[in-house]
Amino acid sequence: MANATTPAATEAGGASAPPDIATVRATARRLLAADAESFEAAEVAEVAEMTARLREDIAGLIPAVEALTRALPKDDVPRACALACLGEARMRLRLGDGDTDRVRLSVAVRMARTANALADHHQALGSRVVGRPQTPAQAGQTRQGAPTRAGHPHPQPAKEIP
Repeated sequence: MANATTPAATEAGGASAPPDIATVRATARRLLAADAESFEAAEVAEVAEMTARLREDIAGLIPAVEALTRALPKDDVPRACALACLGEARMRLRLGDGDTDRVRLSVAVRMARTANALADHHQALGSRVVGRPQTPAQAGQTRQGAPTRAGHPHPQPAKEIP
């Protein structure tokens, strides 16, 4: 099985600017919609192309999110969440493309979810560093309308666990 990894130079900051967040989200949405319908509805070449594009986007978002985390205190919870997401993103970049169509789609969907999560963290941390809201999460709402913690892209837990 071929192992498609991102070169260390790109991951370490070779990319000068992060990819356009709206484009990343649009690509991810298309892949997630293809997963929901079925693999037969998605063309193999298109899935491979979108996966390659998401690999590049993830590789570009990693140094951007990493730079934003450096501006935050070490004990900051959103910073810790973003760092965990960065570890997950690096792991996803080490995934191979897969030997079968089903595995290729599975890898593509995982890339899409990871790209979405990185985009969330990039926007959330960017607004905290700059000091202005950029997403509904900073305004206190998630996509589902649940209240969030200030500056954190994930919804607030239903209740605290003692």
